[in-house]
Amino acid sequence: MADNASATIAMPNSTAAHYVFTMRAVEAAAYRSLIVKRQKRYVNRDALVLIPVVGLACVGGAIVLATRYGLLPGVALRPTLVVAAISFVVGYLLFGLAAAAAAEWKARAAFADTRNARESFDCTFDDDGFIVKRGETQSRVAWSAVAAVQDARSIVVLWYDRSQGFFIPARAFRDNMARVTFAAWASERVRAAAPLKTK
Repeated sequence: MADNASATIAMPNSTAAHYVFTMRAVEAAAYRSLIVKRQKRYVNRDALVLIPVVGLACVGGAIVLATRYGLLPGVALRPTLVVAAISFVVGYLLFGLAAAAAAEWKARAAFADTRNARESFDCTFDDDGFIVKRGETQSRVAWSAVAAVQDARSIVVLWYDRSQGFFIPARAFRDNMARVTFAAWASERVRAAAPLKTK
């Protein structure tokens, strides 16, 4: 077990577990990555295709007009269109990668200034739900408020919905088996509480 993480586990007989840990930037990044994957269904794929197509059409149209009005030699039309199309596609992809990298750098820098990066989480789980203590704050969450449990190896996430949840770092568990056991136990608690959501 790594530094800044401890666990007291008694499952499944006494159905209780206790973890104390601090979050790390790499774990917060893994959590953000899972959120992005879970929200893919909300991405407008038509727009992702339409935007570059319209942009490419505008570039191509401008080149054709320039050729028609003598600004470019006619023999250069085809190679110019090919080079422009390749350059546009490469530039579009590089812009997407740069935007994603910039967003991740910003998120990591912002995380370093949050309480999550500075204060320890003290979590106690039982059959009814779990209590999370952090500094002067404390919150109680019932299993019926949890939609799903995901074991992502580096973290175990308790999802409230597709974009919000709470995670426990894998290093907070005694070993991999303890992590897997906890995830299975928590998933069972969520399934058992599911009927309560429909009442």
